[in-house]
Amino acid sequence: MTHASRRLHLTQPALSHQLTDLEARLGVSLFRRTPRGMLLTAAGSRLLESAKVVLEELRRACQQLDSLQAAERGTLRLSTECYTCYHWLPSRVKRFQAQFPQVDVQIVVEATRRPIEALLAREIDLAVVSGHPRGRGLHVRELFEDEMVAIVSPEHPLAARPWLRPADFAGVHLISYAVPPAQLTLFQEFLDPAEVMPARISRVELTEAIVEMVKANLGIAVLARWAVAPHLGGALRAVPLTRKGFQRHWCAVTLPVKREPEYVKAFVDLLAEKWS
Repeated sequence: MTHASRRLHLTQPALSHQLTDLEARLGVSLFRRTPRGMLLTAAGSRLLESAKVVLEELRRACQQLDSLQAAERGTLRLSTECYTCYHWLPSRVKRFQAQFPQVDVQIVVEATRRPIEALLAREIDLAVVSGHPRGRGLHVRELFEDEMVAIVSPEHPLAARPWLRPADFAGVHLISYAVPPAQLTLFQEFLDPAEVMPARISRVELTEAIVEMVKANLGIAVLARWAVAPHLGGALRAVPLTRKGFQRHWCAVTLPVKREPEYVKAFVDLLAEKWS
């Protein structure tokens, strides 16, 4: 009794009183008091077996509650390979934070032009990219597709075309983002396989600037249809690439881990809903 009262932070009289009260409520004796100490009765042994089960279940429940709490708390650093993604990304972040208010979402704009490299360097936790990066030991999940279209001024010779082939780009002035052509989907999957290079390439950082230059008939550009949809009309036309259109495939890329936080999967699920 002395040892038990010390472990329970109770006085010995208080513990004796609790034990007496328990035996009175159960209507049985739990211990036999002997000169050698207190020995469990058959009823006491049975109660002890149940207590072990209950306490183990309570311990497991506490562990699970701790895991659930940890799964809803953390930091998610992400970046995309295209500035136009930031037009729709904030709305997804807002929905996500309503579900996971204790997760700090950080959009690392500095890694926009090199999201895979930033991921491999562990500067970010999630990269949103077009195409399917291979051979780097990455965890890749398909998200959605969007259509790439050529945008032209109504005054441009290509404006009347129902659709464009790679050869139609051979003599044009192409206005594109300020990245090497080898990193652009247009070149990787459309122009390079046909061994076509535009006559001139101007690199511009902002989507809005590209759109205004095309409206002024200074060249043509290739952008996602959804990104230029608000601008289409009298001053700007969209022409499909190939008869069937040209689809760009987007993926969410993470590093392989033994146990990915639940909030990372939840965020990727929200991204996949963008075009569903």
